[in-house]
Amino acid sequence: SRLDDDGDRLYWADIEYEYLVDGSQLTGRNVKFGKVNTNRSSDADKVLQKYPEGVLVNVYYNPDEVEISVLEPGVHGSTWFMPIFGLVFGAFGLGFLLIGFFAFKPKSKQELVEKPFKSVQEF
Repeated sequence: SRLDDDGDRLYWADIEYEYLVDGSQLTGRNVKFGKVNTNRSSDADKVLQKYPEGVLVNVYYNPDEVEISVLEPGVHGSTWFMPIFGLVFGAFGLGFLLIGFFAFKPKSKQELVEKPFKSVQEF
């Protein structure tokens, strides 16, 4: 574990595995793609329980770059968090921009001429 920039404690499963590709022994540390830090130690413990030391596991690697490996291939929920958050945040921004554009549209010159300003009378 370690402290992040805000002082919160982050946990992760520190797993190392070995695998053979064409007679070369390689070492990997990725359980899945993306960041796997959590602020709950129980989440890291669950990963450690899935992969206890000494157990044989399936390792998935990139055939073009055999050093890139992972135990759980595919796209996971944590991988989608930032793109979805960005889309939602961007949609709200666009919505407010459109509301501002259409709701506060300046009056045309013709409307201003037809409805001149009323003068304020002094008391």
